[in-house]
Amino acid sequence: SAGDARLKQISRKLSGRPLLLEVFARHASQPGASLDRSLDLVLKAAADELGEFLYADAWERLPPDHRDVFFVINELGGQVDSQTVAWACTEAEVPQSVWTDKAFEEARFGSIQSYGATFDLQLELGTQNFLQRRLQDLPAEAQERVRGIAKRLRRREQQLLAGAATERVDDRIAQAFRTSPAKAAWLAAKAGNIDDALLWYDEAVKADAENAALWERYARYVRMKTGNAARAMACALKACQLAPGDPDATFTAGWIAASQGEVAEADRLLAQALAAGKPAHLCALQRAKARIERAAQRGDLPAGEVAEARALLAKAREGAGKGPQAQKHLNECDRVNFKLGRLTARRRRG
Repeated sequence: SAGDARLKQISRKLSGRPLLLEVFARHASQPGASLDRSLDLVLKAAADELGEFLYADAWERLPPDHRDVFFVINELGGQVDSQTVAWACTEAEVPQSVWTDKAFEEARFGSIQSYGATFDLQLELGTQNFLQRRLQDLPAEAQERVRGIAKRLRRREQQLLAGAATERVDDRIAQAFRTSPAKAAWLAAKAGNIDDALLWYDEAVKADAENAALWERYARYVRMKTGNAARAMACALKACQLAPGDPDATFTAGWIAASQGEVAEADRLLAQALAAGKPAHLCALQRAKARIERAAQRGDLPAGEVAEARALLAKAREGAGKGPQAQKHLNECDRVNFKLGRLTARRRRG
């Protein structure tokens, strides 16, 4: 007879936990009991021995690696963002989606405030006290390992965010790095920290999802540093979708296709980049590389394709101009030509 609104309010105060709701129902059904009095009794019990039982019951169902994530988050103060959760899961070798959707959801040790692609996570005070006691029960070596992970994550976040807030990004496409996570990705990449850079790039595209330039830089970095062409192409195509006429986005997509020997796709994308204003000598070099890469995969380069690749390389050299960037381009032409020479020599021997 209390009404749905009142019952929902009580359920929220009890965190929707079935066992607490059952205990509350038993109290409230006794003669002379009131809802408010029953709620007070259950909340008090939850803070004392019943609360310990509930935490322990959920804790025992968690695998050790899932427990480690809880320990690390608690060592970081119990309130973290989605990036820190991702780092903690990586350290524990647990997929983040599995931990948040299964371990955290089933244990009900706290709450998540979602902001779309990102979220903040808060552990309950009772949970924090429980985790602290459980950590102290572990061997000294295990405690130090958890605290070492927390220390690394805290230092990583502080250093990257501090740098992102103060250092100027020196990149040709500066508009890609207009948010703090994107700046942190650039700084990590500059320092040679590939894992950190990839994590921050992933966070950056969540925070600035409509930034085509950011997706293009992400695509290029993934292809160069991980070799994951599928992931890189997905990022590049996202950039093309957001900015269909952007020469850098289509060129990067063409460059990735060329690196895989996908001649038709590389030609299509590079033609779009050329029409959008990308220099012809850059597009010609990538088209040549596409043909040579395909030949390398097949172990042969037909005579007609040899002539085509050489013509493209000649065109790539013609418009190079002068200066450091031009010399870098010419050096790349030399490397591609050397690979072409090896392929043609192999064909003659065959």
